[in-house]
Amino acid sequence: MIVDKNIVQTISKLNNEPEWLLKSRIEALSNSEGTLLKSSRRLDYSNFNLENYNIINNGEIHFNKKYLDGKISSSIYEITKRSSLIQIGKTFVSNFTAKDIIFKDIKTLLQENPSIFEKHFMNFFNNSHKDKLELFNYALWQNGYFLYVPENTEVEIPIQNIFILNTDGKAIFLNNFIVLEKRSKVTFIDSQLSYQTKEASLVNNMLNVFIADDAQLDYISIQEYDKNVNSINNKNFFLQKDSRANWFEVVFGGKATKNSLEANLYHSGAEVYMQGLYFAGKDQQMEFNTAQMHHVGYTKSDLLYTGALKDNAITSYEGMIRVNQGAQKTDAYQKNKNLILSREAHADSEPLLEILANDVRCTHGATVSPVDPEDLFYLMSRGLEEEIAKKLLISGFFSEVIQKIPVSEIKDAIQLHIEENI
Repeated sequence: MIVDKNIVQTISKLNNEPEWLLKSRIEALSNSEGTLLKSSRRLDYSNFNLENYNIINNGEIHFNKKYLDGKISSSIYEITKRSSLIQIGKTFVSNFTAKDIIFKDIKTLLQENPSIFEKHFMNFFNNSHKDKLELFNYALWQNGYFLYVPENTEVEIPIQNIFILNTDGKAIFLNNFIVLEKRSKVTFIDSQLSYQTKEASLVNNMLNVFIADDAQLDYISIQEYDKNVNSINNKNFFLQKDSRANWFEVVFGGKATKNSLEANLYHSGAEVYMQGLYFAGKDQQMEFNTAQMHHVGYTKSDLLYTGALKDNAITSYEGMIRVNQGAQKTDAYQKNKNLILSREAHADSEPLLEILANDVRCTHGATVSPVDPEDLFYLMSRGLEEEIAKKLLISGFFSEVIQKIPVSEIKDAIQLHIEENI
């Protein structure tokens, strides 16, 4: 697929979009032409070449649990009786009903409440830091979800979106939004799954999140794609005064995965806790670029990403803590830990600091190592067989992140998935 203005106009026409939205698409496409694609030391970016794919354009298709045989997938299905929105390809099926809360796919929202979508879309569009892959998403997105939680609303049951890729050789572009107004609170589960595929596919997924004063979001993202799926994820969080985000990223599946994850703390009292967990095997490639952007002082960010690699897997982590000039009393922490389980696996890790204030507390660190032989010997000396001892050590390596996940079904399923894939 060669991306040009005609394709953008076709997508907009198929979605029956207003003129202002088409204008934003064309602007994004135009800006992408002068934007370079960030290079990677190890990730094979040819997997993301749009010329290798066709834009998905499926008709109706219905959800069928039998195609999802992964442990995490099954667990996710079990909690779909809760508030959820299921997407297969470009088709949405909603199980969600709640007074005053808006949770719809964007094409439906454009027909029912276009003003609220325009307001928030343009705010994100004008304020997001847009690299080339984000610009492609803004130009080519086909659908996505929109969650809006009004002021003083606490949602007791987790809300969930399930995206299921169901085609081969295609590319799908999703543009998603979460907006929490003042003093609201919600737990959101964002699942990306796929049926078994035969040819390479691509998912370009973007999420913009606005968390207003005193609001709290617990966001859990779980990716369990098939071995032929390449994925790009750009996620941007915008935190206001005294707001809080507990942000979990869990990545297991896919062929090549590129995650760009940015938290922007714009007002004092804002806090973000970024937790990541990944397990790569066979010839999987995973890249994580995180950014903790402290625009003002008296803000806090805390990041811990843990990953294990086996077989010929490759992972790359690059993290940035940036403290703007005058952002005094910033408190920021960043750590990336990698466990190497085979001679052929390789992990790169580069935590970075850029500090323009002089009264801050900012620390970072990274580790890349095999299972500690002394720890293994200790457990074996207590009567455990080597394989059992190794499984215990690997499970313990991930426990710091897993135990913080606030949904018990997800927590248990992740633990089981790790134990069965060691």
